Formats: sequence, structure tokens, C-alpha cells
Amino acid sequence: MIADNYKVAYLLLVHRNPAQLRRLIERLQCKEATFWIQVDIKSDISLFEKELQGIDNLHYVGERRDGGWGTFSFLELTIEGIKWVAQHSTGYDHIVLLSGQDYPLCHEREIVHHLKANRDASFIHYTEVTPDCNPHVLERISKYHIKIPWNKKIIYPYDSNNLDKKIINQLLKLTDQFPLPRILPGKRKLYFGSNWVRLSKKAVDFFFQTLKEEPEIMSFFNYTTLSAEHIFQTILLNADETQTGRIINTNFTFCHWKRAPELYTIPLGMPDLDLILSSGDLLARKFEQGHDAEILDYLDNRFA
Repeated sequence: MIADNYKVAYLLLVHRNPAQLRRLIERLQCKEATFWIQVDIKSDISLFEKELQGIDNLHYVGERRDGGWGTFSFLELTIEGIKWVAQHSTGYDHIVLLSGQDYPLCHEREIVHHLKANRDASFIHYTEVTPDCNPHVLERISKYHIKIPWNKKIIYPYDSNNLDKKIINQLLKLTDQFPLPRILPGKRKLYFGSNWVRLSKKAVDFFFQTLKEEPEIMSFFNYTTLSAEHIFQTILLNADETQTGRIINTNFTFCHWKRAPELYTIPLGMPDLDLILSSGDLLARKFEQGHDAEILDYLDNRFA
């Protein structure tokens, strides 16, 4: 029998479109849910406070950072948001990480029922990093991605005969601060996947205990591009289920990765409807109300 006192905390990382965020919250609203809003520090939080007023089970994360996609700062923002929810909520069984551009493909009760039925499990999309992985994935963790001023970075070591890059390689080698090959602490296998994770309380507790005991893990990911797509998978999948709870390889969210790369940033719309509905997922992303409100209207009419 599924316990009746189940609680889900939705942590929403947002930077724009307060009206669309309210629409999302209203679709996910239920007695088991609380909503925690983490607004990018570059955004005007007052716009969100004005749009979201009147929602009783809504809270703001006190820690704010620059959530630049793919940066270490985005990972710090994500971790601090999860920690804030864990420390300030009155109790939760899952923390579900969402952006403001996610949207449900079902009634909110179906999401809650699915989570309740797997109360001990985390839903995390993952793939092991192996030598035959996409070269771009391998470069994320085999090289140092060093942020420098003017929103630039150095990728060390450079594979280039360019004189400037050869000089950079030699200078960084002399510092002894960037040993090669890069080795993840603890002889762990590396994994990657979606950063939009759905974590059980047991997994959250283990994750933060690991970071406390091994702070060098964060130092490793400080120099890893898209580190938020690696750290949860790598820490949790190198542990035993008795420590983390079950890990189920899905985040039940549709994302149209079969598009041509130049189309990845284009929001979903009505032309994608058949693919979205046939996915069997409970959520999908990315949607943009200003790009195609018709698809959000359709999903509301069908599932709300």
C-alpha cells in the first residue's frame, strides 16, 4: 500500500517568462507539492514575485547565482538550490528539478502517483563515459576547461600546432596545477546524462555526504564543461543501492535530441506533437509560450 503522506518538492531553475512559470506551477499544483523557485541572479526577481503572488505553497531559494548554461556556476546554483530545499522544507520524498520551460504531458496526479509508487527511487538519465563515446563528451572530462575573464576559457591541453596555444600548453604544464591525465577522485567510473534529475531523499542525503567527505570531487568538476550533466550520475551510480536507493535510468522527460544540432535550441511546437505524445514520457521540454502557445493550450485542454 502506498503511503498517503507523500511529499514532492519541485525545484524550478528560472531566468525568464514568469507568466509561463505560473502556468507550469498551476498545472503541477496538488496537495503533495511544494514549489521552490531559484531565479538566476541576472534576472529581475521582482517580476517573478509579482506574477507568482497568491500561490501559498511557493518559496524562493535564498542563494542566487549566474546560471550560465554549461558553466561550473550553473552546477553550483543547482547544488545550492537542492541543498536549500533539503534544509528548509518541512519534509520531502523527492526533489524534482525542472526549468521554467518544462511542461507536463499528463494529469498532475499521474506524476505524483508514479513518484509515490517509486518512493525509494531516483529517476536519472545516464550513460557511462567510455572511449567510444562522442568525442565532445570525452573532451569535457579529459581536458581542463579553465574560465578566464571576458567570458572566455582555455581548454588544456590544446590539440593544435598554433604557436599561441603551444605556449599556453607549456606555461600551464610548468605550473603543476593541472596534472595529466585528469583522474576523478575515488577511482570512480564517469557517467553523463540529463542534469534535470528527480532525486529521492536517500539519494540527496548520500550526495551531500559524499561532497562533504570528498570536496576534491567539486574541484574536479570545476574544470569540466557541462559538469551538471556528470556529477549526480557519477556520484550516485558509483555507490550501492543500499546507500542511494534505486536509480532508474530515465527522467521521464521528452527532449527532441533527434533534431539536427542547429535546431536543438528551437522550442517544441505543434509540428512535434505526435512525437511528444508517443514518447510515453510524463514531461517534455523545451516549450516557449511566445514561440508556440497553441501546443501548451492543447496539452492543457487534453490533460488539465
